[in-house]
Amino acid sequence: MTEFRVSRHHDADNRPMLLEHFGLRRPPFEQTADASRLVFPGSRSDFASALLGAIVRGGGFVRIIGDPGTGKSTMCRWLLRKMPPERYPAVHITDPTITPRRIDSALTQVLGMEVTPHDPRQMRARLRDRLNHSVISGERLLLLLDDAHAVPPETLEHLRALGEGIGGAGNALRVVLVGPQELDRRLAHPSMQRLRARIAHDLRLERLGRDDVHEYLHERLRAAGYEGPRIFSAGAIRLIAGLSKGVPARIDALAGQALQTAAADEVYEIHTRDIAAAARAIRLDAGEPRSRLGRLMSLAASGGFAAGAVSAVGAVLVAWRLGWIEPESVQARTAGPATSQRTAAPGGIGTGLPSANWR
Repeated sequence: MTEFRVSRHHDADNRPMLLEHFGLRRPPFEQTADASRLVFPGSRSDFASALLGAIVRGGGFVRIIGDPGTGKSTMCRWLLRKMPPERYPAVHITDPTITPRRIDSALTQVLGMEVTPHDPRQMRARLRDRLNHSVISGERLLLLLDDAHAVPPETLEHLRALGEGIGGAGNALRVVLVGPQELDRRLAHPSMQRLRARIAHDLRLERLGRDDVHEYLHERLRAAGYEGPRIFSAGAIRLIAGLSKGVPARIDALAGQALQTAAADEVYEIHTRDIAAAARAIRLDAGEPRSRLGRLMSLAASGGFAAGAVSAVGAVLVAWRLGWIEPESVQARTAGPATSQRTAAPGGIGTGLPSANWR
């Protein structure tokens, strides 16, 4: 998990300063389990619609595949919040060691059934009978299984059998299997053939593209109460998209760290150099291959100090022409701190600042 580290010349807890400086009700990029703060940029909106459709209109099992940090568990919590509990009583299982007996116990409890816990066979028979008859009344039972790739085979087989209605048709049980790519490999095993046959909806939670990152940052700021002009420059957004690889957890870490530093420095705009500093502060991508700009700078330095200094300037200009960094960053890197273009406002947010549309 990404760890925040505040710059050494700032206080460790500057949340009040951050909120006051940008006119926010709450930190916009704080890691939270609150599904009400979830935003749906671009492809995420399509995913949410497809997921709802699979639950409401479809039958069979649903499989959700996504890389770590893409928001699979958060999407599950959003789904639980979205579905009316009177029509879709739900169970969200996050323990991959869950046993068939514990699943039966959880399902009967959420359905309000009176069963004998010490007689698992009777409990299972009554549960299956309830699920078969609930189809007629229109009731559905939703079971979300997180980390499904690590669940024991006997538990997965039990879910398959539990969701099989009379004559092999489905019943009122809607099962959502959630996991990383490893879940695909797990279900590809020959022993999982019957379970694979029950999967009617296959959804992929993709990483965010550059346009999605742009919208994601804007929506998170707006949801936190921000009403001022643009904070993140176009180049900063490009760099966030590149460094984060489109993973929301990384986007939150980068943007949150950059905002904290901007508030402490009393500035209102964030550029590429600020995102680069944020990445260093949280040690993002440590040990990964260097960026294209970093490789250019290394090549320049290899020519010796004097020649390398001249070449380094050239490398930055080349990177600018290729669109890797912004013109303002070139000015800051080549002319030094005295010509830095970071903008400070004389008053609070909304005073002394020109209006600007989010771009």
